[in-house]
Amino acid sequence: MTAEEFDPEDRSLCPDGNCTGLLGDDGRCKECGRSANGAPASPTPLESAPTEDAGRDDFDSRQLCSDGSCTGLIGEDGRCKECGKSS
Repeated sequence: MTAEEFDPEDRSLCPDGNCTGLLGDDGRCKECGRSANGAPASPTPLESAPTEDAGRDDFDSRQLCSDGSCTGLIGEDGRCKECGKSS
């Protein structure tokens, strides 16, 4: 899409006021999955699985990104999975 073809009025914002996403062609938010009528997204398999002790060892050994404005975690390669910054 070129700049001339872009029409900001042709976008549909997510109905969740806390989300910054846009609705896709399927009528769901591209960020949070909420539908155009405001129904929440279906839980992902991870969200619907029991989480009592699941992955507890991994949780305790996480290393946060050293960039204070990033919410990412350092991966096995030593780089942030979100912004790519080296630890």
